[in-house]
Amino acid sequence: MSSIHVKNSAENADNGPRVSDYSLYMALVIAVTVTIYLASLTVIVIQGESTEIAYECDNVVTCKLVEDNIDSSVAKIVDVFENRLCRMNIKELYAKGLTHNNIPKIKEFCSLPREAKIKIIYAKITGVRNAIIKSIFNSSNSKCITKDAALIGASSTTTCPSLGACSSGNNVYSCGIIPRAYNIPCPRVLNITICHVINMPTDCCIPGKVECLWGCENEDPVLGFGPTGKPFNSLQEFRNYVESRGYYESIFSYPERGIYAFTRDIGYGYRYEAWYHDGRKMGYSEGPEPNPDPNWYGYINGFWPWYVYWWHNKC
Repeated sequence: MSSIHVKNSAENADNGPRVSDYSLYMALVIAVTVTIYLASLTVIVIQGESTEIAYECDNVVTCKLVEDNIDSSVAKIVDVFENRLCRMNIKELYAKGLTHNNIPKIKEFCSLPREAKIKIIYAKITGVRNAIIKSIFNSSNSKCITKDAALIGASSTTTCPSLGACSSGNNVYSCGIIPRAYNIPCPRVLNITICHVINMPTDCCIPGKVECLWGCENEDPVLGFGPTGKPFNSLQEFRNYVESRGYYESIFSYPERGIYAFTRDIGYGYRYEAWYHDGRKMGYSEGPEPNPDPNWYGYINGFWPWYVYWWHNKC
């Protein structure tokens, strides 16, 4: 974390030379320019205190979560629930790992008026958002950096060293206290036998080790390219390619930073991610990883959004 301070140097001696009208005019221009510049800094509000934090953005989920207007973010999430998730049929819900015991809770949430949904989601998102903001604010080494695809190809690949909470052969596990997360899927449930780690810390792949969850940086088998990337002539070409293979644009897509992120929901609160780097005209994919986009399985079982957003912040 670093702050930018503007240092003024002015002479104000009573017996000094008189300041001309032109000098006053230029001083006013400089003051206005400095004000506009400072207003352009990222401003993070923590418990009523406004703190200017200059940082770069390597984790697109954290950056989007922190930098977006919270009311706008919550509205987009509720839109996803109302326009897509609440319209899923029983067969589709079961295919994502839900059971008949989950259906009443889903129907109850979907029957609420929009204002009530917003209130529930707002509380969940602001809780984890504020906690992550505090972690950025309190850590001098913490940075929010947009995923730089240029670094991916140069990194070495390792295999996840442990099955952690899934070592006993179970298919799901529980974790955490408040909130308590249930039915977190083990890699075998998603047909993952080898979990590659390339850029994230090794602990992030071990089930239950980091924020109760786990993830891999494997190539998505339906795309034919992974973390090393594939060139595309345009965003539209990339979009057509991934959407024809089951992807949709993520709410964490970040066009303002030249990153277009897409999600392929594979159920059980997990996804494969594909993203397009506009500056390099390259597409990339990785996963499985906890799905940051709204999804029933993670929501019902208590690990979306809290543990999912924290996992992405650390991994």
